[in-house]
Amino acid sequence: MKSQKVVLIGVFLMQCMSYVISSNILGIFLTHSPSHVIVHMGVVRALVKQGHNVTVITSMKLNDPNPGYRLIYLKTLQHTQNETFTMIDNINRAPFYLKPAKWYQAVKGMVDKYSNYPSDPDFISFKKENNHFDLMLLGYQYNEANLGEAADFKCPTVLIWMMQPFGHISRLIGNPNLPAVVPFSPFITPNAMNFFNRVLNYIIYIFEAMVSQLSNCVLEALYDKYYPSPKYPSYKEMSKNVSLILYNHHFSELPIRPLVPSLIEIGGIQIKEEPDPLPKDIQEFLDNSPQGVIYFSLGSNACGLHVKETTIKMIFEVLSSLKYNVIWKLDEIQHPGNASNILFKTWLPQDDILPHKNVKLFITHAGKGGVTEAEYHQVPMVALPIMDDQHGNAKIMSEKGHGFVLDHETMTKEMFQNAVNEVMENDKYRKAVEKFSKLYKDRPLTAQQTAVYWIEYVIRHKGAPHMQSPLKDLNVLQEHSIDVILFLMGILYLTWKLGKMIIKLMIKFVRNYVFRRNTKLENKKE
Repeated sequence: MKSQKVVLIGVFLMQCMSYVISSNILGIFLTHSPSHVIVHMGVVRALVKQGHNVTVITSMKLNDPNPGYRLIYLKTLQHTQNETFTMIDNINRAPFYLKPAKWYQAVKGMVDKYSNYPSDPDFISFKKENNHFDLMLLGYQYNEANLGEAADFKCPTVLIWMMQPFGHISRLIGNPNLPAVVPFSPFITPNAMNFFNRVLNYIIYIFEAMVSQLSNCVLEALYDKYYPSPKYPSYKEMSKNVSLILYNHHFSELPIRPLVPSLIEIGGIQIKEEPDPLPKDIQEFLDNSPQGVIYFSLGSNACGLHVKETTIKMIFEVLSSLKYNVIWKLDEIQHPGNASNILFKTWLPQDDILPHKNVKLFITHAGKGGVTEAEYHQVPMVALPIMDDQHGNAKIMSEKGHGFVLDHETMTKEMFQNAVNEVMENDKYRKAVEKFSKLYKDRPLTAQQTAVYWIEYVIRHKGAPHMQSPLKDLNVLQEHSIDVILFLMGILYLTWKLGKMIIKLMIKFVRNYVFRRNTKLENKKE
């Protein structure tokens, strides 16, 4: 009886403790991309599982039957996929000398669209509530103006970023940028940093820094509009007080980079520890495919409109002629036909399909999330990159021996068929990705545990200001010691000039001395 009382008291104390440590967390995820929200929600679900109370504000409708969190959907900020692709196409198709202007235009377009969130009726209703939050999660997308919400709720901020940190992200947290070893372009891989690529990388780094400064001007103006001083801290003060940045990358994926303590790797945060049960038709299709299954998806952003109809038909001809079964995610717009070995779906639970033992190949657009999930679940790939960072992701994947890369605009039927057969039949690709998967999973904490630990750490230590990097307070010249180099060069120049002047004076003195001496000698002789 006594032992039962002890157990009951223990359970009661644990419940009280979980209640005490439970925090109120606000997540603001205003983005144009479903793949971004998948990563953000990976963090949210880990926090909910830990017992925290999370409120999510998003511009994207989420179909989550048992969320465990409060969802506020801002319908007025909804962004279509065609808008995203038009924006990216404008950048990609522009000549090199116009890319900075197009990039700035695209960034400004995103900023202008999502800066209207304070006027959304659902957001206005939310702000009228008497809410208290211990921390704000901000899905980053050139939206530093949203930092004003953290100032309003007087809570620290943690940013979530989709991939490895680029220059602007590193500057926010005070992490050193090293263009000599860290690529700033998806077309430069970590293993190809020769002299020419280092020159190109440095030019890209300077270009990115210029765009970053221009975007900061726009962001600061928006921040001042909605969060004016003296009621709120300044934009510069808020942007320098981000407590953490969680980014969806792991060092095993390369490149190796220096990391300050407040820049935290959570690569694979969206991957479930255990896959959910699959829909009955998909489960049966996979189970009844001992010869192997090819999973084909161009991700959450790409759709039939962005791959030529002739290419879709060519891919269909190849896949329908294979001895393997195929699960194909494709929009209804360009449905190529029917085949007994192909199961078409407009939506697929990718992270639940890839772990199945019969999945032998993933044909992908090489989005960061898809490549990571395939490598985690040990599935080799054939990549058909379409835009943006996908080209770099595909190139790195290929260099690691995890599959093939093809250009979907120029590939022939034979090229595609040969690539698929090569990866399906040559075991070296599966062995390479299996080896990498072991490296990727070998960590002291899972991605979910890492995210939860550091978020709770920031809450416990009231924003953890002791973790802030001193680089936050330095400008670009100071960060790279250019001011010091110029100062030392000035000292050397002055020393050289002074030395030169002293030598001239000494020579002049010696000459005058010799001349006077000779003159005296000549006078004595006379």
